[in-house]
Amino acid sequence: MPYLSADFDDDVARVVFERPQHRNALDLDTLDAFTEALLEAERRGCRAVRISGAGDDLSAGRDHRERAHADPARWHSASRSVAGALQGFGGLSIVAARGMAYGFGCVLAATADLCIASESARFALDEVPRGYTPKFVMGQLMVRLPERVVIDLVCTGRTIGAQEAMRLGIVSQVVDDLCLEAAVDRLTARITSNDPRALRDSKRHVRGLATLTEIGRREAAAIYTGANVIIQEA
Repeated sequence: MPYLSADFDDDVARVVFERPQHRNALDLDTLDAFTEALLEAERRGCRAVRISGAGDDLSAGRDHRERAHADPARWHSASRSVAGALQGFGGLSIVAARGMAYGFGCVLAATADLCIASESARFALDEVPRGYTPKFVMGQLMVRLPERVVIDLVCTGRTIGAQEAMRLGIVSQVVDDLCLEAAVDRLTARITSNDPRALRDSKRHVRGLATLTEIGRREAAAIYTGANVIIQEA
């Protein structure tokens, strides 16, 4: 049984990890349900998907008790499916991080489009201290974070606070613990008030630019600048 709820209302999907007694640790069934919720949000054309955890934590990461006995290939497949569905969602994904955001929870915060964290939120990549080589985690984070940041967090397994997470680029905004839900509400309302086509096109363009080298980005900027000049002159 997956420990997850998913609600779809107009332009917004709300996904909540529902295992607070275990700090919302994610088992295989929950990862599969998470993938399906993201795919359903895309099928419905949602402009935003909000991701949070019930209780005091976002997620302690993958369920290590189940992981110790499950087929590693099954875990890898489930994780890749979540990542693919998250990246394939055309609207904006918003993570509300409170309490623990460890392992997969930390990766989720870093790879979503936006993440608002409460002041007391804590982030860590705890796979190496547990004896795992987190190849999937590193592959996901290298798209978003500098190499030295990834090496530091992965190889030390140290826990960082919300303010440092924001400086490193894992978090986009930090708010008071009591203001987290209101802050996510405001951000969601602002996003969903925008033109849906422009919203999706803008996200797709930014993601495309993010895969380019610095030279490629400059060339792309020059092309668009030239195109704007031609349009203005015409």
